[in-house]
Amino acid sequence: NEVRRIEKLISSWDENSETWAINHTSGRPNSVSKELYDLVERSLKISALTDGAFDISYASLDPTWQFDGSMTHVPDSATVSKSRKFIDFNRINLEQGNRYVYLKDKRMKIGFGGIGKGYTADRVKKMLIDLGIKKGSVDAGGDVLVWSEGTDKPWTIGIQNPVKERAG
Repeated sequence: NEVRRIEKLISSWDENSETWAINHTSGRPNSVSKELYDLVERSLKISALTDGAFDISYASLDPTWQFDGSMTHVPDSATVSKSRKFIDFNRINLEQGNRYVYLKDKRMKIGFGGIGKGYTADRVKKMLIDLGIKKGSVDAGGDVLVWSEGTDKPWTIGIQNPVKERAG
């Protein structure tokens, strides 16, 4: 239920989500829940720390790249360049008092593909800890969190070498 709730919040495909509403009212302020406001604010801080290497406004490429799996060909470089003009986390404004998220250009969009699964895993972990779970793991499609509170036995985590050939 928690995963579905968060998906309803951050989905850019669900017409009932706050993120969808932001993307379809870009160019003007959009009032959002505290949770989504905080996630956008956190995302912008990460963008600043990474000098824009992480940027939720990457979703401005959606009309060009169609991340929904329906693409039949790779767009030409001129089309990509045109869409890239709208990727700029500095053009996402927040107004804390009213909890507004404002995408400065009506062609801008945001997406949480780079942070959404990790955020969801964090929330599920918190929920489980609040329920009294002392040790556990959450796998959110490759974003894995583990925790252990009050136990002597550490986790053993194995990572397969992706270069080394597998034994047949």
